[in-house]
Amino acid sequence: MFDMVATLLKNPLFASNTGDLGAMLGVVQQIASQGGGDPATTQALLGIVGRYLQTGLQAHQQANGADETQALVDRLGGTEPNAEAISALLDAPQVEQMIGEIESRTGIPAGTIEPLLPMAAPLVLNFLKSNEQGNSLLSGYLDQDADGDIDLSDLMGLAMKYINR
Repeated sequence: MFDMVATLLKNPLFASNTGDLGAMLGVVQQIASQGGGDPATTQALLGIVGRYLQTGLQAHQQANGADETQALVDRLGGTEPNAEAISALLDAPQVEQMIGEIESRTGIPAGTIEPLLPMAAPLVLNFLKSNEQGNSLLSGYLDQDADGDIDLSDLMGLAMKYINR
């Protein structure tokens, strides 16, 4: 995965999608540290968050259009904690369902998961931000087959498809 990230960073068409790699890796490490999990647990957590955000983004796009959804992603994606990245896309029952799924699949207690969400959501959205050339992974992300296995490596694979065009 790190090789794919490095390749992505070298491509000027996607440079702003990835932001500062060091900051992004720092967020992943912070999530892993606070979640008490290993890399597989952290990946599972981010994958579940990504899948729920995908559903929220699809609903937002249907209601508000692609341009407004992209603007929302551009505003909320990043490496700083931002609770609005969750509340703008998911309602309380969806958040509770997401927390329950993360807890059951990872073993991380619900009380530990909730403070991780404002870190995880902007990180996932950061990969979907547009850049000066208008390139965005958002449309491809929302068109995926929703196989329930959306994770950072899936996002990197999607990015590689666009790079190789």
